[in-house]
Amino acid sequence: MRYALLALACACGGKAEPPPIVPKPIPKEQQICTRFGQLVAEQCGNFARMAITDAQCPELFKMALDEPNTKDGRVLAAMGDCMIGHPTCQGVSLCIATIQFDDPHDLRACSDLPDSRAVGIDKQAWQARGGANVTRLSEARSSKDAPIETCGIAAGLDWLVAATCADGSHPIATRDAGEAARVGNVGRGGKCGSIVDQYRVACPEAAYDVFIDGYVCPH
Repeated sequence: MRYALLALACACGGKAEPPPIVPKPIPKEQQICTRFGQLVAEQCGNFARMAITDAQCPELFKMALDEPNTKDGRVLAAMGDCMIGHPTCQGVSLCIATIQFDDPHDLRACSDLPDSRAVGIDKQAWQARGGANVTRLSEARSSKDAPIETCGIAAGLDWLVAATCADGSHPIATRDAGEAARVGNVGRGGKCGSIVDQYRVACPEAAYDVFIDGYVCPH
């Protein structure tokens, strides 16, 4: 059959076409890192503050993709999916804000040595947590040592969206605006030594520094 096809090509005066060149698929970690570079260049939210070099990025996300059953691997892989799955900064930020960083069945006690897990507190302590039932920024006295306490980063952004100025206006309209108001983390603080984030929120009457511990959860 092969010789018959060659003979037919020759008889028709044509040339055998070379097989098409199929481009090699781009590894997923490289797709993520290309998008990561774009988000850094756009000054998108926290990406502008991330100290990950071009050399470190592929190795970091390949590790995450190869180890999806570890907490770090699961979270990084989910962040990578957010990056390559959304064309806008806002879409990426909102997607990342919904990632469940902590397994609700794997919470640490406040007395445990600080690690990346959230702290589990009982119902009574949860109802009396920092920032509970506070809606006005002027009443939300917070600091590194006594931050607003929420269960997850997304919940912290939602707290900022719900907070009001003295005139009742909402200075943070969306989670994406909350991300943009983030100054950075101030290290370990709060009652249990978790990482605390600082946000700067401007109201007509004053500018407020809001400190949020997103690693306090009810159990």
